[in-house]
Amino acid sequence: MKPVDQTQFAGEGVGGDCVRAATASILGLPITDVPHFLEIAPEPRLWGLAFEDWMEARGFHVWLKHGHLPFEGYYLVSGPSPRGVSHMVVYKDGKLAHDPHPSRAGILSVDWTRILVPLDPAAAVHIETEGL
Repeated sequence: MKPVDQTQFAGEGVGGDCVRAATASILGLPITDVPHFLEIAPEPRLWGLAFEDWMEARGFHVWLKHGHLPFEGYYLVSGPSPRGVSHMVVYKDGKLAHDPHPSRAGILSVDWTRILVPLDPAAAVHIETEGL
């Protein structure tokens, strides 16, 4: 995981890009390589479908669970932020690993857990061990 900070915030344009920044962080990508899902979705409320389609095209299934499902490793969670807006952050082993907002305040509670599951586990092992 390579921490990436969001570049757009709630109240600006179509909305903040915490999903984009958290996704870039967990995948180790520059933020410019990840779309702002609120902007590419047919309607902002359908951002989740755009996110899942984008992840699938990159070899990942998004396992979505309501509530918190602690997971060993990095995963995405979303819920209310102290700023009063919905927010996405990166967790690892059940705890906050990176909040892409400059406040680093995290979220107040976990409403949704998103675990990125490789469609081809053999490729994921290859990617993980390449850097060793």
